[in-house]
Amino acid sequence: MARRVFAVTGSGPRECGRHPLRQVERTILDAPFADLQASLQCARQAIQARQPFWTFVERRGIDSFVAHGLLRTAEGEMRYFYYDSAPCGGPGCEGELTLELCASPSVKPATPDGEAPDFSCG
Repeated sequence: MARRVFAVTGSGPRECGRHPLRQVERTILDAPFADLQASLQCARQAIQARQPFWTFVERRGIDSFVAHGLLRTAEGEMRYFYYDSAPCGGPGCEGELTLELCASPSVKPATPDGEAPDFSCG
């Protein structure tokens, strides 16, 4: 994933946080809302300084590494990204990075139905 992100941010983006899933005993824990908010604050500082940056949160994938994140390209465009290390469902394909314009980066809180906190663009 980093290789693909660096292809759009340049080789030295500001690191605003990596939020992998954590396992505590038999429970898989998502990144807390406050941690994502801290990464968003770092991202806003990078935007003000006109610096490329990136941050991501890992999501549960069935058969691959999946992440959602925010980045600022080397050209100064704000993007939301989605990464799947095996979009074809197995080891026979290369990982895919999908980018979307992101005018207003934010963090959405966890939902009552169990959806974890995540980066958003609205």
